[in-house]
Amino acid sequence: AGGRAELVAGEADLAGLALGAGTDVAAYERAGGRVEWRRSATGWDAALRELRLRRAGGSAAPMAAELHYEAATEATPERWVADAAFLALGDLYPLVRAVTAGTEFAAGLPRVVEGELRDVQAEFATAAEEPRRLALRGAFSGLGVVSATGETAVRGLTGSVAADGDGGRLQLDSRGVTVTLAQWFRDELPADTLRG
Repeated sequence: AGGRAELVAGEADLAGLALGAGTDVAAYERAGGRVEWRRSATGWDAALRELRLRRAGGSAAPMAAELHYEAATEATPERWVADAAFLALGDLYPLVRAVTAGTEFAAGLPRVVEGELRDVQAEFATAAEEPRRLALRGAFSGLGVVSATGETAVRGLTGSVAADGDGGRLQLDSRGVTVTLAQWFRDELPADTLRG
């Protein structure tokens, strides 16, 4: 008889994991963690706990993140809420590229995303008759993004961000930042410090 899942949970500890194809292969010496998905009365919740990724002999602190979804009702908008205590982008991003390799989505992805995110909270809500609402708060360190072509890049950003539909604040306290604008400058543009 038909039914629907109310809870899905799993735990893994894998050695020698390689995902992807061609140049977008994410290779991990070891990958482990717990995943949980639970249906709620108005949507669902997903959680990633104690994710440990080991690449090239190094591993970051365990990562954790949660995603909450609420379907729209007559009284409330559709709502997505994400919360992450710690994410090591340099370890996670190759996995994103590998999983999306060969898709239309992958064509627009940056070549590199690196750095760490801490205490990230994001909320996105939308209703048919109302403008979308977005709120974002979190801290980042060693943040870097290199475009798909490599012609534009920024590396070494450290700071925090707090923003919503009414405005926001970006606070930087970075050292050793480099900016690449190959279309206009032959060499990287270094900045010993970047604050404000």
